[in-house]
Amino acid sequence: MIATGGLGQVYAQTTNPSVSTGDGVALALRAGAEIADVEFIQFHPTVLWRDDSLSGQQPLISEAVRGEGAVLVNDKGVRFMKDKHPQGDLAPRDIVAIEIFKQMKESNSPHVWLDTTKIKDFAERFPTIFASCIENGIDPRKQMIPVSPASHYSSGGVKVDLVGRTSIPGLYACGETACTGAHGANRLASNSLLEGLVFGTRISADIAENISEQGKPSEKKSPDFLVDPAIKMTLQLAMSQGAGVMRSSQSLNETLSTLQQLATHTSDKPCIEAWEVSNLYLLATAIARAALEREETRGSHWRSDFPESNNGWIKRIVQSYDKDGKWHSKLVEVKP
Repeated sequence: MIATGGLGQVYAQTTNPSVSTGDGVALALRAGAEIADVEFIQFHPTVLWRDDSLSGQQPLISEAVRGEGAVLVNDKGVRFMKDKHPQGDLAPRDIVAIEIFKQMKESNSPHVWLDTTKIKDFAERFPTIFASCIENGIDPRKQMIPVSPASHYSSGGVKVDLVGRTSIPGLYACGETACTGAHGANRLASNSLLEGLVFGTRISADIAENISEQGKPSEKKSPDFLVDPAIKMTLQLAMSQGAGVMRSSQSLNETLSTLQQLATHTSDKPCIEAWEVSNLYLLATAIARAALEREETRGSHWRSDFPESNNGWIKRIVQSYDKDGKWHSKLVEVKP
């Protein structure tokens, strides 16, 4: 069973830890397993912005802070969420993230502001967030917090059935590594814990009943290539800029072009860093390919050139990577 977590490190800023390099999804792909729905990346709207030159895990500023009265404002001090959604600053994550993105683009700013100065007992109510802010020179009791969206969760992953079986007999996947379909196009908060508990139990029961059933990974004619770990930041920035909160045909094609160029920077040293970045490269390609193919906006996938949902796209994009290193994609109808 593969249960290695998510792939948030494919983007420059993420709430995920440094180990979230999608190793399990990439491992399954190389073995010939199918993956699905990888275009649906959830971005948390409010992560502490520190510096654009910093990549990796960033401190998350929970929605609970807005629930206590904090409000989002732009560089002019205007509460931009007030008229964008009936719930205002407490709108769903994808709505808040896209509106923050628009404000950042309009003002050419790397962040917006979260005004927390009216929250009483901030340090006591949110000790971890308070500590992160103080560590970065911000006192949220007196100053507004600079925030921006960051990758948070992948609704896609290794395609599995209702008992966690992948397309390779005997291989299972669970948690954020897997794509059960339970989250659809946009995960609801905390549902990943419930999903992990349910499918973990189902998988263990199925393994016990079918312990002799085994499959074989696909045989490869040529060895996997490793990319130079030095390309990591360039890859992450390309994904954040072109396949991030808002996508378009132009931005996604530019991202895929950058990825193709990065593939020429290979490594002959099979160290952990080279494997992790190679896995990120493989998954970045899968995400960009699927995001380009889905010509609509749905859930956490936003296209500026296709701003509406299209009922003709009630389908899943399923991808695989064959023994010769070629990508394959098919569409699977979603049944009611």
